[in-house]
Amino acid sequence: MKLKEKLILTGINEIEKVGLNGLSLRKVAAKCGVSCAAPYRHFDGKQEFILEIFRYVNEKWSAIQDEIAEKADNKKETVVEICIAYIKFLVENPSFRSILMLKHADLDDEQRNELYSISKFSEEIVNDYCVAEGITEKSKKERTLIVRAMLYGMAHMFDMGEVEYNEDNLMLIRDKVVRKFV
Repeated sequence: MKLKEKLILTGINEIEKVGLNGLSLRKVAAKCGVSCAAPYRHFDGKQEFILEIFRYVNEKWSAIQDEIAEKADNKKETVVEICIAYIKFLVENPSFRSILMLKHADLDDEQRNELYSISKFSEEIVNDYCVAEGITEKSKKERTLIVRAMLYGMAHMFDMGEVEYNEDNLMLIRDKVVRKFV
């Protein structure tokens, strides 16, 4: 693993533990076993470092979405499979979830835009599906809100051990997402 990626992954773990305000490039460098000047060879400062963290998480999620979109037979299947993949992404990458759940008020405009872009592709797919199916804007908003609440809630319940993280429970969620978008 290259140093830049190691710094980013360590930064993600630090944000999970201490939040954005507690993030220190010095601490990240120390945890990576490099000098406190080393991060500045890759990033102009803390704000750019945070932006690169968002880009890293975005790239990981985008790769998953792109693969699903290529394999899916139709828009409905794409929506459903992206929903299930998102739960898996959140559960299997808990430190990424801490990035995705950051309060936007704590971010500068460029960071906010990058963080928002993580969900933009999914929103476009849902919108395309709803337009193709003749679903009204009001109904689309309601369905999207309910499905998002279910996804975040289930990811949290899986993470907390309240519900066993297994294929049977993912199939239950898949069924509920299908019903919400039919």
